[in-house]
Amino acid sequence: MTEERLYGLKHTQILMRAGCLRIRKSKKAAKSNIFCINRLTEAMREEKVGLVRQ
Repeated sequence: MTEERLYGLKHTQILMRAGCLRIRKSKKAAKSNIFCINRLTEAMREEKVGLVRQ
């Protein structure tokens, strides 16, 4: 798989955890949904922390 594909899968997983699966097509689309902004931000923060710890 290409890096873009892997990133796409990882991003989808982040959105699933944030409860934003229905708008998983892009980060920009997710951020346009006000209900998801805080949960998406939190999920991405957790993802970054997880990457740092590994």
